[in-house]
Amino acid sequence: MALMHAAQSGYTSLETAILRVMKILDEEPPSGPDWHAQLIARAARPLPGRRREIISLEMERSARKLRGFRHWAMHGYDTPFHAEDAADAIKAGRSLADLVEPAFEQFARSIDP
Repeated sequence: MALMHAAQSGYTSLETAILRVMKILDEEPPSGPDWHAQLIARAARPLPGRRREIISLEMERSARKLRGFRHWAMHGYDTPFHAEDAADAIKAGRSLADLVEPAFEQFARSIDP
């Protein structure tokens, strides 16, 4: 349960940070049933003439893995737990933890030098 809670909290914090950046830039957030996936994909791409990418492609890959584990943690109550899935989520979470601060600092410098 602690691992699932950490994955949920960490991933949700990343999404919240991206949504806050989009709000600052007056960028409409994605909507619809797959908005979580769209949010991460859009954040990893520049919007020509508006902004550079918010997160790197490496962060996008890690976020997708962590989002998958988060989804399982929230909705997969009747799905068996597999240790290898947890190991992948931990690796993805560690990668995001290492990359998130420098990525957001670099992005902030690009919009407010």
